[in-house]
Amino acid sequence: MLAVAFLPACTALQETPSPSPSLATTAQPSSAPIPSPAATRRLLVTPTPLPTSRPTIGLITHENPILGYRITLPEALRRSAAGIAAGSEAGLGYDVYTATTEAADRAACLSDAGGRPRPDGDPNLIIGASRNPAGLSAEGWATTPRFPGAQPMSTHMLVEGTTIDGRETVRLVRDQQTNHETTAYVTRANDRMYTIQLDNDSIPSRLPQGWLDGIAGSFHVIQPLPFPTATPSPPIAPREAARELGQRLSRAFAARDVDAIAALITPRCWLGTWPWTPPGVGVDGSSRAVLPFLEALRASFARAGIRVVVDPEIQVHVDGAGALRNEQLFVRSDWMASGLTMRIDLFLAEIDGRQYWTAARFYDVPGAPCTDLRVIFGDGSGIGRC
Repeated sequence: MLAVAFLPACTALQETPSPSPSLATTAQPSSAPIPSPAATRRLLVTPTPLPTSRPTIGLITHENPILGYRITLPEALRRSAAGIAAGSEAGLGYDVYTATTEAADRAACLSDAGGRPRPDGDPNLIIGASRNPAGLSAEGWATTPRFPGAQPMSTHMLVEGTTIDGRETVRLVRDQQTNHETTAYVTRANDRMYTIQLDNDSIPSRLPQGWLDGIAGSFHVIQPLPFPTATPSPPIAPREAARELGQRLSRAFAARDVDAIAALITPRCWLGTWPWTPPGVGVDGSSRAVLPFLEALRASFARAGIRVVVDPEIQVHVDGAGALRNEQLFVRSDWMASGLTMRIDLFLAEIDGRQYWTAARFYDVPGAPCTDLRVIFGDGSGIGRC
């Protein structure tokens, strides 16, 4: 979405139910830009099994009975996010394991820097499960784009045959002369495809060589349990749900009701922000921490420092064409402070089956950011810079 990154969810704001009693959903994994497929190469080797590690002091075994796997990890890694998609035609679900503590996650939710990992931070480990209706081999899965216009997992990676838990597997190895570090595994089992991968291939040097190899060696496939049955509810078209959200946002801002706005804004930690630019001009996005944003908005309303008018009529922003066409819904709003007016488009998106206000595109007005807009949106968002 115009280079705006929607980042992991904040536990304090998360309102969506957990997929199962043992899997708490607090975040979603982020995706890094994928390089061109031109440099994809394959290294054909004789498959060799990975050693199976055994739980010892400092290790913890995690199990997901719905996705159907068990793995043993260093105790410093905790499951920070999980998701299932029973109605999906492809993806079945994922787990995210992180070395970041819960306290650090909560602190990050209050920062406009968002959840961007530090350059020296440990990468997250993501385990995913997908259907394999085409009956692809592990190598075929790794080297085939998942949808039109996408790039395969193997982009810029060497593809090496191996086995995990006696299952057909390929490992993806970073193709560099100085560092041939493994960044992902693909395993075929139970008519499913399992992926074990890092969310960042910049592996810190303090981690031992073969860190992911040792973890993948403990991966074990188990017989999966049936997916939970979702509670039936009347289907609501995205446009209809967005129209209702636009009307509720209009009423909440008119009433200066911050509690009502809090129920309509993204349940994740950060609101994406970026400036309007002419069509065809690239732009980088930023973010505003939701909790400080709501408190600043509450204070400004209390002192009559700002007035916001939202036009509930749904607008459509279109990116791309053909198979890459992407429509995004938004409503227009005017933010008035100190005699100046700034237009901000409020973008709406679905999160876990419900529409929320998730991002803001602003239009520069000389002097306007130096009004209460600076206090509300903050320097980090880009809107509040004088």
